Amino acid sequence: MTAEQVAQFFDYEISVAETQLISDTAKEVLALAPSQGFNCAAMSAAWGAMVMAHSSIPTQIVCGHLDWRSRRIFNYIKPIPTPEESMKELELWDGHCWVAFGGLIGDASLSRTVRYGKVPGSFKAHILTLLGPNAGPFCATAEQMQSADLTYIPCALLNDPQIDGLLAGFLPQR
Repeated sequence: MTAEQVAQFFDYEISVAETQLISDTAKEVLALAPSQGFNCAAMSAAWGAMVMAHSSIPTQIVCGHLDWRSRRIFNYIKPIPTPEESMKELELWDGHCWVAFGGLIGDASLSRTVRYGKVPGSFKAHILTLLGPNAGPFCATAEQMQSADLTYIPCALLNDPQIDGLLAGFLPQR
């Protein structure tokens, strides 16, 4: 992306109708996704793809680090494998994925990961207190996330072959 494209992306103002679309598609992703942790890549790819298919909201699926109170919870070391590579590599991948909707960060999977996955106990308690025990995907600005002690650090954007591969593996799980 050029500097101008990045500025346009973050300057985009999401309408009330678009907010509803983001919310509705998040619910669809939850209905499709298995109740398990560590499914951020597939859930983010599905959520982003649904929003892109039904709107002109500038949307990117982002991979990177997630820090909590300056502690690295998920550490992006290398890109997500493409469909040509072994999907076994995806199971070993240790970064975090989320969706960027203009200036908003949308996290499709964190609530499920803390509920079903093995994460530090204090982090789990913080997220469950912050979001509630039955929370699903959520959106906020980077500033709002940081005020909740969550820092999303982008490292890469998923490309179309990566998104397609994740969707191919995700959708048959219905």
